[in-house]
Amino acid sequence: MSNKELEQGQIFTPPWVTNEMLDLLGGDDVLSDHENFFFEPTCGDGQMLIVIVERIYKALLAKYDGDIEKALSETLYKFYASELDETLIPPARMRVWQFAAKEIKRELSLFEQYLIAHQLQQSIECRDALKESIDAIHSCPGMRALKREELKRQKSKKLATEGAIK
Repeated sequence: MSNKELEQGQIFTPPWVTNEMLDLLGGDDVLSDHENFFFEPTCGDGQMLIVIVERIYKALLAKYDGDIEKALSETLYKFYASELDETLIPPARMRVWQFAAKEIKRELSLFEQYLIAHQLQQSIECRDALKESIDAIHSCPGMRALKREELKRQKSKKLATEGAIK
């Protein structure tokens, strides 16, 4: 452990621990379910995050019968990560970037490179998630979509209840 890690209380979760935690969730169905979204509030250099991303991707690849681009595209939208130490954001983004580029198994166009980089800029941010309100977490794209769906369900229930009362 480096002096910086000791001073800042940074302890990076080893991959085997991350895998055991993911196993406790209940398997690939949980990882590939379109309603599930993963939040890593202290992603560090991405060591734990890349294990999560790889596991989500493998589950989606099985779900989509080997369709690499569909599985990878959905994978990049199923997580949000934050880190207080701004020096760790670039390595975290790079880990996920390299994973995505490796899985495509062909040269990426400039547009594809841009799309991946843009998504990673939105999905891995420098912020103090442990001090911020839950509203900040809800601002990420996947959470906004889930929130809209929940509001639609609540509105439908309310309309159904009002219709039953009349």
